[in-house]
Amino acid sequence: MQALGKYQIIQELGSGGFATVYEAYDTAARRRVALKVLHPYWLSDKSFIRRFNREAQAVSSLNHPSIVHVYESGEIDGQFYIAMEHLSGRTLSEVLRSEHVLSLQRALPILEQLASALDYAHRHGVLHRDIKPSNVILGESHGQVRATLLDFGLVKLLTGGSVLTSTGKLVGSPEYMAPEQANVDRRDEVGPAADRYAFGIMAYQILAGRVPFPGNTPATLNAHESQPVPSPRKFNPALSEAVASTLLKMLAKAPEDRFETAAAFVAQLKMASDKDCEQQCEQLYVRFRKALAEEQWAQALRLGGQIQSLVPNYRDIVPRMMQAQRLITIPREPPMSTHPRIRRWRWASLVVTLLMLLAWWGWQMMETHQVGDTRLRTKDKMTMVYVPATRDFLMGTAKWADNTPIHSVSLPAFWLDQTEVTRRQYALCVSAGACPEIPDLTPDNYPVNVSWETAHAYCAWAGARLPTEAEWEYAARGNRRIYPWGNDSPDGTRLNFCDVRCGGAGDKTHIDDGYAQSAPVGSYPLGASWCGALDMAGNVWEWVQDWYDPHYYQISAPEAPPGPPSGTQKVLRGGSWHSDLTEVRSAYRYHADPHQVEPGWGFRCAKDAHR
Repeated sequence: MQALGKYQIIQELGSGGFATVYEAYDTAARRRVALKVLHPYWLSDKSFIRRFNREAQAVSSLNHPSIVHVYESGEIDGQFYIAMEHLSGRTLSEVLRSEHVLSLQRALPILEQLASALDYAHRHGVLHRDIKPSNVILGESHGQVRATLLDFGLVKLLTGGSVLTSTGKLVGSPEYMAPEQANVDRRDEVGPAADRYAFGIMAYQILAGRVPFPGNTPATLNAHESQPVPSPRKFNPALSEAVASTLLKMLAKAPEDRFETAAAFVAQLKMASDKDCEQQCEQLYVRFRKALAEEQWAQALRLGGQIQSLVPNYRDIVPRMMQAQRLITIPREPPMSTHPRIRRWRWASLVVTLLMLLAWWGWQMMETHQVGDTRLRTKDKMTMVYVPATRDFLMGTAKWADNTPIHSVSLPAFWLDQTEVTRRQYALCVSAGACPEIPDLTPDNYPVNVSWETAHAYCAWAGARLPTEAEWEYAARGNRRIYPWGNDSPDGTRLNFCDVRCGGAGDKTHIDDGYAQSAPVGSYPLGASWCGALDMAGNVWEWVQDWYDPHYYQISAPEAPPGPPSGTQKVLRGGSWHSDLTEVRSAYRYHADPHQVEPGWGFRCAKDAHR
C-alpha cells in the first residue's frame, strides 16, 4: 500500500492479529503519524463498526503526556484506520529482551508515568485491557525517560470484552490477563482492577525478569484464575520481601483485594525501596562522616555520590536530612594542621563539600508532578489536581467578540480544586471567623453560592487564591476543546445544565441530567477535564480572579496574563444549571458585580505549584 487517502505510507512498522501499523505522512496536517490500519475481515461485523466509532472517539478524547495522542480515526475506501502520534524510542519489551531485568531505581520513573496515565484513563471511563511491555514506548524528553502507553481501548473495541474470537482463538495477551478477564463467564466483572492486575504483571516482569505464568494458552488463563502467584524473589533473590509483597498484593485473585489505584501501587513500591536502602544509606553516612573527619576529600565526594544515588528513593527526605546533620559534624582540626594556610584550605574544602551535598538535598526536596497527580488541602480537605505548565495554550475563540483574538498564552504549573467549594467546606471558614455567614440553604455537599469578594476571602483563608481567567480556561479545555470532556455535544451524563427540568430556554433539548438546579459536586465524572477537574461545565458559574474587559484579549500579556488592572465587574466561567448549550462552552465569558450573589454562582481555588 502506497497511500491511504491523505496519508502517504513511508514504511510498515509491524503487524498483529488485528491491524498493521505504518509510519505515514499526513499531507493535510503536515506531520508524521503512526497509522494503524485494521484488517479487512473486521468490516463484516456491523456491531464492530459501531463499537469502533464509539471507542475510538472516547480514546481520542484522552489528553495525557503518557498516553499516545490519537489524532483521528475513520474509514477510507473501506479500510478503517486510527492515526496516532508517531513516537521515537524502543518498546519496553525490546528493552527487557536486551536487559532482562531493570533495577527498582530505573523502573520507578517508568512505572510512575504509566500509573498516572492508567488512573487518568480510568477516571475518564476508559479501560485499556491489554497492558503489556510491547504497548509501552520508552523515549527521552529533556534528559529524562518518557514512558508512553499505546492502544488504549483497542482490545475492548475489537472483542467486545471476550477473550475468544468466533473461531475459538485467544484474543489479547494471556500472560497479562486478570482472573476475571481470563474467564469468559466473568466478563461483566472486568473493570479498572483488571488493568491494574496487568500493570502489576508488567511490574513483576520488569523486576523479576519474567511473568509469573508464561505462555499464551488456555492453561495460562487457568493459572491466573486458580494458581497462587509465585514470589518474584524466586526469580530475582535480590528483591526485598517488601517489594515482593507489594507486587503480590497487586496480583490478588479478587479485584477488591488489589490496590485501589495504580498510583497507590507505585507509591508502595517507593516505600519498599526506601526501606531497602535505609540501612545501606546509614552505613554510607557513617563512612562519609569518618572520611570528613579524616579529611579524605576524594573519598567523601565518592561516598556523597553513592548517597545521592540512593536518596531519591526516599519517600520523606527531611528526616534523612536531619539524620545526616546529626551524623555529619564538623571535625575538630588535627593538631598537626598548624599552618594558617593549610587550615584555611582544609576548612574551605570541607565547606565546599557540605554545600554541594546540601544543594543537592535541597534540589531533591523540590516536588515534581504530572497530569493526574492530586493533593489534599489541609484547611478544608479539598482535593486539588495538578495542571502542568504550558507555553502555547491558545486562549479564546472567534465565536464571540469579547473572546477575540485567539492568542497564545504561557502559564506556569499550578494546582486547581478538583470541584467547586461546598457548603460544608465553607462552614469551616465561617467557624474560623475568616468568612461571613450567608443565608445559603443548600445541602453540605452542594456548591456554596457567594459573591466574588467572599470567594476571594475563602481562598485566602484556605492558603490559596482564585484562578486567573487564563488558568481556568486552560484547565477546562486544554488543547482547544469545546467542552472539558472534548467536542461531543452535552448530554445528561457529563454536566448539569438547563435541560427538561430547569424550565428555562434549554427545556427543548429533551435531555435529563437528573437535577432541576445545582447538583452535588463531582456528580458527573464523565465530564472531567483533561487534568481531572470536575464540574467545569455547568452546575454553577465560577468566579475567577480577573476584572472583566471586553477588549482585554487584544492587549493580553503573553505570559501568565493577570487580567485588567481594574474594572467594575469580575469574570465568571463555566456556565450553571440554568445555562444553555452556548454558555457551558469552556471559552465562554460571563461577568457580574463582585458584590452580587446568585443561586447559580460558586467558585474553586487555585495555588501556584512551587508554593
